[in-house]
Amino acid sequence: GGGKRRDSVRVEKQKIRTVFSQTQLCVLNVR
Repeated sequence: GGGKRRDSVRVEKQKIRTVFSQTQLCVLNVR
């Protein structure tokens, strides 16, 4: 079951990337 953990890590990175892009959009909208 080692591959499952790697998948969850990849999902976490994707989540972080999505939140980061959303934050950038918010900052751009504020300007």
